[in-house]
Amino acid sequence: MQALIMINRKASSSQHEVESDGRDHVMLRTNMETKIRYYLQEMIKSDHDPLIQSSLVKLSKIFEAKLYKCAPSLDAYSDPNTLQDRIRILAMQLGKKVEDNQKFSLEERQNSLQIRLGKHVFEEINHLVDKIKCIRLYSFNQLRSREESESGLPSCSGGSCLFLPKLCTTKSGSEIPLPMREIYLNIRLMDAVSMVYSAKTKDSMLAHISSVPWSDLIKEANEKISNFELWERTQVVKKEEDEHGI
Repeated sequence: MQALIMINRKASSSQHEVESDGRDHVMLRTNMETKIRYYLQEMIKSDHDPLIQSSLVKLSKIFEAKLYKCAPSLDAYSDPNTLQDRIRILAMQLGKKVEDNQKFSLEERQNSLQIRLGKHVFEEINHLVDKIKCIRLYSFNQLRSREESESGLPSCSGGSCLFLPKLCTTKSGSEIPLPMREIYLNIRLMDAVSMVYSAKTKDSMLAHISSVPWSDLIKEANEKISNFELWERTQVVKKEEDEHGI
């Protein structure tokens, strides 16, 4: 109970630090960090795997800083009789926070995006994403059909073999038109939206939403869709001319 009270207690000073009484705080905190790392290692029963040890070093620093900030005094902070209980309580609190962050559905992600961006922008983004997906599906089928007719061989079932990273050519050697490459490979809005729906925690998702220049990405997506549609219309005209021998 004493350990729980100490964890939840707000520091009284404006800097949220323990009182100073002339003791060497640096040495005291370094020793405390070592003890915390030892207890954490005992809790997870870790071996000497370098990756685990590296994680324990980072965790012990986080735990030490939180215990130091919450402690009402240096004596309470360094009390060996309550240290292990304080570490366990803190571990449970941090674990609960991570678990809460991970429990959010697709609907919650959409709601978060709409709240942050506004209904109009949210709906515009959804419209663009759906439109780009339709263009990609239709264009891939067209490209695949052309590949098979030119080579006489069945094409792959996915799009990756049609987009060679360096040559940007199809299997038959024809260069993939720039508007099509842009639609498939260079729509930053699609990447940004994908990260919203794949973020592992709510905090990382909200941070991502706040950091993205959505207006710029919407403008860019509209421009690339327009360029693709213009190119597509010219292809239709060209095909009709070729068929009529013009």
